[in-house]
Amino acid sequence: MLKFAGFLVLCWLGNFLGAIIAGNILLWSGAGATLATAAAGVITKYVALKWWQLLCGAIFCGMLVCFATGKPMSEIMVIFCVTVFVISGFPHCIATMGYWVFAGSSITNIWVLLPITIGNIIGSWVLVPLLQ
Repeated sequence: MLKFAGFLVLCWLGNFLGAIIAGNILLWSGAGATLATAAAGVITKYVALKWWQLLCGAIFCGMLVCFATGKPMSEIMVIFCVTVFVISGFPHCIATMGYWVFAGSSITNIWVLLPITIGNIIGSWVLVPLLQ
């Protein structure tokens, strides 16, 4: 179990590094200003929420993403679940890493990733198996 936890932390850090690299490349592109403005709005919203509000939204996001990519996976489930989580504004830890980079957010705002990551884990690894 400890080895698996280490693997998850490594994956999380790898995704964060990828978000930093890809995010900066995208910011240098022609769409950089548009991305920065949109991402700043998302980060501002997340920072204004309480940790437990981020956690609850992230739980629903984790459930939806797990349902979308689980077995049996179908195109309609992917489209439906991803659409619901995006429209609802439920936070996804990897997407939030990208928003954080696009917004040029301060390191003091990085705390939002903790309840979002924990909520995504609870939603996808704890609740979904119980529902199947």
